[in-house]
Amino acid sequence: MIRPKSGKIGRGGGGGGTIPSMSRIQCWHSYDDIISLENLLAAWQEFRIGKRKRKDVQQFERNLMENLINLHNDLRARTYQHGPYHAFRISDPKPRDIHKASVRDRVLHHAIYRMLYPFLMLRSYILRILAEITKELIKHLSSLEYTARK
Repeated sequence: MIRPKSGKIGRGGGGGGTIPSMSRIQCWHSYDDIISLENLLAAWQEFRIGKRKRKDVQQFERNLMENLINLHNDLRARTYQHGPYHAFRISDPKPRDIHKASVRDRVLHHAIYRMLYPFLMLRSYILRILAEITKELIKHLSSLEYTARK
């Protein structure tokens, strides 16, 4: 869960709204949340969409719970090591070299993504809003400076 803490805009609290302070936005997911069997299973369910006919995915799914429990145990014991990438070429629509991680590693990628994506999106959204506020403030200050010179 992400919990932004609000910070006041301006001095003395007279007017203005509140926006989350960038230095105070925290991601409340722990390592244990990321490596939990529930998160790994949800990551698997998201990962397999559109890939169920692939041999490596079918092979992983045959022993799904055993594979997820082994992954969880490796992560919990901090002995997990990312496997090698499988390299191949495609020509759709132009020739490209592709390097693909194993299904086990891609499930972990999804598990991490599921937990961090909302945090990163919130942070990105706030940065865009702050950039717009700054842009408007600079525009108004420039206008005020121009008026003051006259």
